Amino acid sequence: DKIGYDDYAGIDVTGKIVVAMRNHPEYDSSSSEFDNYSSLRQKASTAKEKGAAGIVFVNSYAFEKEDKLIDFVWDRGQLMKDFPVVHVKRDFIDKLFELQNKNFQECEKSIIDSKKPSSIEFKDASISLQTDVKEITKIGRNVGAYLEGNDPVLKNEYIVIGGHYDHLGYGRYGSLYRGSEHLIHNGADDNASGTTGVLELAEKFASIKDQLKRSIIFCTFSGEELGLLGSSNLVNNFPVPIENVVAMLNMDMIGRLNSDNSLTVIGTGTSSIWEDLLKGLNKYNFSLTLDDAGFGGSDHQSFTIKQIPVLFFFTGTHTDYHKPSDDADKINSAGEESVVKYVFAIADSIDMLGKRPDFIKVERTQPSGRMNSKVYVGTVPEFGYQGQGYKISGVTDGSPAQKGGLQGGDIIIKFGPKEIANIYDFMYAANDFSPGDVVEFIVMRDGNELKIQIELGSR
Repeated sequence: DKIGYDDYAGIDVTGKIVVAMRNHPEYDSSSSEFDNYSSLRQKASTAKEKGAAGIVFVNSYAFEKEDKLIDFVWDRGQLMKDFPVVHVKRDFIDKLFELQNKNFQECEKSIIDSKKPSSIEFKDASISLQTDVKEITKIGRNVGAYLEGNDPVLKNEYIVIGGHYDHLGYGRYGSLYRGSEHLIHNGADDNASGTTGVLELAEKFASIKDQLKRSIIFCTFSGEELGLLGSSNLVNNFPVPIENVVAMLNMDMIGRLNSDNSLTVIGTGTSSIWEDLLKGLNKYNFSLTLDDAGFGGSDHQSFTIKQIPVLFFFTGTHTDYHKPSDDADKINSAGEESVVKYVFAIADSIDMLGKRPDFIKVERTQPSGRMNSKVYVGTVPEFGYQGQGYKISGVTDGSPAQKGGLQGGDIIIKFGPKEIANIYDFMYAANDFSPGDVVEFIVMRDGNELKIQIELGSR
């Protein structure tokens, strides 16, 4: 409705199979409003919402001249249960049009030219299809170690030092490699460099364990590349009271220090002591770039959500990121050594503090976007959740979600009139609204259904 285009106007698809073209009528535009509504998941979700029994996708003539079928790969989303989705070759759909004395290519052209729907019903036609998706589940393991402090009181407080040790394998998910040869992604910088840092610091602190006041937990995480799965699982099942964790130091890609000695530290606003501490211990003459927010696509984010001060150390991205060329011969070992010594000095200083670092919530900066098509709610997804609904692990400070009363652990099952089965449904529902709209959310909280009114913001 928002862009005045409805393929379902005047037709009833209840119990029927929908045939839909991939892409949209402005496929050759880089700034089309249709982009927000054209993903395969959203088209399938809309068809299911309209009561359809399933959906068949087909390449349009204009969009995909060679009529290649899409790759059958996981898109990291939850299953759409009891709703078959298939992609067929164009000649199959051509025949359906011919049975109606119509032409598929002409129908497509009329939609592109007029920017108006041209939906039809295939009369006296039936389809029989059956699909099955087998979910392949595997176990990922976080690997941890523990050093107990010696102060009778402070040993019950914990510093976490971590980094993820997983990478992309042969690069089926997340690779930026576009070659045809099947190559392993070793991930020397991302994140063998961070894993090395954790091991080095564990060895160093073990050598001075009798001097420690606080306890230290070292952890290398699995599943980071699939969505912070390992660290998210850990913070929700922590082996000690998580409220006693005083700081989390994360190392992710610390092996490519450039000649200008530039080091990015994220999370510097999550405690009032961080900036002075970082600058005061910078005897390595790093050119520091400090970012206040405790979010940003690595495992420290899981701890920020639990209101733990964080610091994330990062020497910067590069052209080998998520490619097979991220290999050991490109690691700046001397540069990494200085970074790890810097992290040691910071962790050692935190250990010696008489009072734990305070935690400050930092409002998350939102990326820019078209004001008429993007709204901001401020939820943080619960990574790894595979149940029905959109489960959140927290809300960003000052966001519409926080002001409206959403909390970590809530499962959103309705966004306005839209049923929400997963995070994609949530994002699609947001496209139907504008900043300033007041929308009713229905959430499950501790087994109870709640209605919450939220005034949507803008990105």
